Amino acid sequence: MTQSLATYDNYIADFLRLQERDGNAPAWLRDLRREAFERFRETGLPAARKGNEPWKYTNIAPIAGTSFAYPFPNGVRPALPDVRALAPWHDSWATLVFVNGRHAPELSRLPALGGIRVMSLARAAVEHEDLVRRHLARHAGPVEHRRGRVRRRCARTLK
Repeated sequence: MTQSLATYDNYIADFLRLQERDGNAPAWLRDLRREAFERFRETGLPAARKGNEPWKYTNIAPIAGTSFAYPFPNGVRPALPDVRALAPWHDSWATLVFVNGRHAPELSRLPALGGIRVMSLARAAVEHEDLVRRHLARHAGPVEHRRGRVRRRCARTLK
C-alpha cells in the first residue's frame, strides 16, 4: 500500500464507528459494506505497481496523501441564506444541496418533480429496500486484471 498505515488506521476506526452507528441498516447492506471494506483493506488505494494495469500511469499521490474522515453529523451546518449567497438560486428551481457529501433536505428545494424521489441512500435502503437491494453494487464491483483478461470478482450476487 502506498498510503501510510496511520491513515489506514483512521479509515478502519471510521468504518468501525459507522458499523456501531448504523445498526438500523438492513443486514444485507451491512454485509455489503463489510465485504467492500475488507476488499479495500486487502488492496488499498490503487497504485502504479506491477500487475495493476489500469492504474499504471495514474499518479494518485495527491489522493493518497490526503487524510479523509467520515463526516459524522456533529459539525455546524450552513443556513439557507448562506447557500443562496453562494450559488445561483431561484425558489422555483429544483435545487439539491449537499453538505460534506450528504444531502441536506432542509437546505434543498424540491418543487413537484413528477414522481422523482430524493433521499439519502440510508433512508432509501429502509423505505425502498427491494429497489436498492436489486441495484446497489450489482453493476459495479471489484475487477481484477490478470494476463490481459478481465475477471469480475463478487463475493455474492444480491437477489
